[in-house]
This record gives sequence, C-alpha cells and structure tokens, in this order.
Amino acid sequence: PKTAGLSRPHTRRSEEAQTFQQFSTPIPLGLVAATAAAITPADRVLEPSAGTGLLAILGEIAGASLVLNELAETRAGLLSSLFPAVPVTRFDAAQIDDHLDPGAVPSVVLMNPPFSVMANVEGRVADAAWRHIASALARLAPGGRLVTITGASFAPDNPA
Repeated sequence: PKTAGLSRPHTRRSEEAQTFQQFSTPIPLGLVAATAAAITPADRVLEPSAGTGLLAILGEIAGASLVLNELAETRAGLLSSLFPAVPVTRFDAAQIDDHLDPGAVPSVVLMNPPFSVMANVEGRVADAAWRHIASALARLAPGGRLVTITGASFAPDNPA
C-alpha cells in the first residue's frame, strides 16, 4: 500500500534493537494478523512485545481496549506517547502471564515475538518464540484468539 512506502527501511537498527531482536512489524503483515484476529470493540487486546505499536494501533482502530507490554525502555516510552491513556508495562514477555495484573485477561493476543532471543540470556535461544507464545496463551481468556507472526522455523511441520 501507499502508506507502507512511506515507512523507513529496516536496514539501520539501534544497539537496543539488535540486542532484543526488534523488528518493526511491516504494515501489510500487521494488517493480515489483525484481520485474522477478527478484533471487535468488545475485545481486550494484549500485545506482549508491543514494540513501536503497529499491532496495538490496529487493535485501537478496531475499537478494542489494549493491554500493552514492552521490555525495551525506548520503545515503552514511545508507546506511552502514542497511547497516553493506556498503561505500558515493562515485563519480559516470555513470562507475561506471571507478571501481568490478574485482572488483565485478554480476549485477543496479537503478537510478533522475538524469534530467537530472550531477555538476560546471551546468544541464540531456539525456543524463544515458543516461550513468548506459551506465556501469552496461558493469559488468554477461554475461547479467545491468539494470532502471532513467527519465522518459518516455527511452522508445525518443521522438525524440532
């Protein structure tokens, strides 16, 4: 889309972005994920690794309430500016279910987790995406919907 052409290329990233394996979700991919989630105004959407807020913006456009979390300080600050009425927590999303307020139970989880890095762990972590997804799934309301953007290595037909 025309809007996607206006966004900055993803070739230059800060040290923080490299450390936390942060990639801003491309607009077309975010639109596909939000469409798959079928978000309505009755939903509460959790974005456990909210980054720069693209997926959260799509939830807000759909009229849902938001639960936002972002570990990285710079991106959490950006989210606070974009969504001043929404508290932004700064937990490790791989343990999001353990840390969120018990009343924060989403009907939708919309996420683009890190594929192979974890907070406070050096090097590649093969099951990083799985840990993020499992914790978010544990937090999801019964009958809720979880839509995640992952790498090809997370496909169900990929050997472990």
